[in-house]
Amino acid sequence: MTESVVRAPLSSVDGASAWKELFRKEDWWAIWIGVGIIAVAAVVFSNGGSIKWLAVAPQKWSHLSDVFSQLAQHGLRYGALLALWAAVFGLGLAFLGIGLTTRLRDFVSVGAKPFYAFTIGVVVNIALGFVLSTQVFNEFWNRL
Repeated sequence: MTESVVRAPLSSVDGASAWKELFRKEDWWAIWIGVGIIAVAAVVFSNGGSIKWLAVAPQKWSHLSDVFSQLAQHGLRYGALLALWAAVFGLGLAFLGIGLTTRLRDFVSVGAKPFYAFTIGVVVNIALGFVLSTQVFNEFWNRL
């Protein structure tokens, strides 16, 4: 009976290359981002602070006026949270070598039709999700 030996690729055997992979893969960046957020929250908490101001969650709403009142009340917090995520993901993209100009060049070369199709799909899905969650499954959500 013959035995087959599976060898690891050279890059995983070489210690320096293996460490570089921790910063070149988007899966690892998801881990780094999560660990970073937990570390920042732990440092802030250990110094007596809180990230509660930034960790804003929208309240339930049933009318469009509720949305506007929440935006008026928490708009700055929503904007700060959006800026934080944009900075964090922008930093991750920069380390991965995926620049914004690369995406814009791709957009220009392909054209706007895929963007419009995606945007229309998002709008339809949001509207459909709203109707389904407030009208069709209303009893289900009220029982929870």
